[in-house]
Amino acid sequence: MKTRIAFLSLAAALVLFLAGPALAGEAKSLTILFSGDIQGWSSPIPTCGGRNMGGMARVVTERARIEAKSGPVLLLDAGGFYPLNVFGPYVAEEVYRVGLKAMQATGFDAANLSAADLVQGYATLRKSQAELNLPLVTTNVVFAGTKVPLMAPFIVKDVGGVKVGILGLSPETDLPRSPAGGVGDAVAVVSPAEALAYYLPQVKAKSDLVVLLSHCGMVVTNELLTAFPDIDLALVAGKDAGKGSCTTLDSLVEAYRDQSVQQKAFPVVDRLYTLGAVTMQPNVSGSMVATKVEYLPLEMDLPKDEKLMAITGKNVYIEGLDALKARSSEIQTQMQNDVQQMQGMSPEQFLQTLQK
Repeated sequence: MKTRIAFLSLAAALVLFLAGPALAGEAKSLTILFSGDIQGWSSPIPTCGGRNMGGMARVVTERARIEAKSGPVLLLDAGGFYPLNVFGPYVAEEVYRVGLKAMQATGFDAANLSAADLVQGYATLRKSQAELNLPLVTTNVVFAGTKVPLMAPFIVKDVGGVKVGILGLSPETDLPRSPAGGVGDAVAVVSPAEALAYYLPQVKAKSDLVVLLSHCGMVVTNELLTAFPDIDLALVAGKDAGKGSCTTLDSLVEAYRDQSVQQKAFPVVDRLYTLGAVTMQPNVSGSMVATKVEYLPLEMDLPKDEKLMAITGKNVYIEGLDALKARSSEIQTQMQNDVQQMQGMSPEQFLQTLQK
């Protein structure tokens, strides 16, 4: 009898042992939604032959749908959210302000501050951060003459019991160097490899899953993944990453439909036409790996969150122009004051003012 009880106990323990990893894997599964190179398009964008797509108001709806269906969701942006300078710097500044506010209201868990996002200058960014507290990360954009990043070098978040470490990289060529960009010599970009060599071990020690938000493009990012195998997933914007057109969007959707995942790096689709969605699960060794990747078009029939629409409006660039018209007399007065002030400066004082 004792032998039978011992056998049953051993069998039960074996069942629990075999079931344990499967149950743990099920509990640790999470979906990572990602975007990048938004270029100011927080509102829907008319595109693709009249298909009114995208917009953060639809991101809110899509995230809620996926959370209800699949469980924990992490929403990330690979950088490049600074707007196109189509209508001049004043409209760009307004679109930038609205975009950062919309990103926070949408619930982005982290966004990569690429060097390209500093066109309005560090002071403008800090002012926006003081008002919004958007979770920005930058691992290799630093104060010039130091190794100190402008924002957090990494973020670790607990998502459904999974500790996710998030880093953000920019290419060294991204930095706006002119004084008109408000950066001048105050900011520098450390080599991505140098920054990873220093910060990745710290992130790895605190995380179950390491995600890299890269604005370095696919070629450079894949080289970094080869050199730093402890990175589990890279979401990629910038040069040679995804570009939002009807052709590329539809081809990306088809390329990853029902395909097994054999890679770590995935491109964004710019201007927020679509969200990327990566399902992460532990493999047999317990490491978190991508098991499914989809590109989810934010189509016109997807409901829009009204609170976000109140922030972004129907077309953020057109409403930026309207805001510019409303401020035209104020801006003209400010420009006249600036001119009068500069007329009284020596050439040396003028250059010092630009550098500041």
